[in-house]
Amino acid sequence: MWTKYKNMIVFIMITAIGINLYIFDFGWKIYNMLGAATTLALSVLALMTYIDYAKGEDVIKIYFKLPAEESDNRKIYTKLYTQRKHFTRGEVLGLLRMIQTGQGQFTIEDFNKNPKILKRFEEIQNGISDELIIEITQTELKQFNVLM
Repeated sequence: MWTKYKNMIVFIMITAIGINLYIFDFGWKIYNMLGAATTLALSVLALMTYIDYAKGEDVIKIYFKLPAEESDNRKIYTKLYTQRKHFTRGEVLGLLRMIQTGQGQFTIEDFNKNPKILKRFEEIQNGISDELIIEITQTELKQFNVLM
């Protein structure tokens, strides 16, 4: 249970040690300054680590998008999502299998023959985007059980 708060506990302990070294000066001025500087540096590192951790917990939603000539160019929410830290091509393919209407393989040209999909995956993994939009035709959409 306490492992969830391990980093916070270590951070508080190091900060308390640094403050105590600064307050209770035992004649070691340089040591106290180093302790305070270390405390400050560790607090900044802890904040940066927490921000990265929180970013990995973001929810990434998956949408289908029909071409403009087949619809009003709107996004269709698939009701599928995953966390950013788990977001990979294999994870998305596994999630899409959950809403597949039949057995066997499904085909999405945007996934297989479009190099832009890799760019979209990279943007999501790097925290630039928070949603995956898969361009799909009306024929390909029939392979999935999605409410419109």
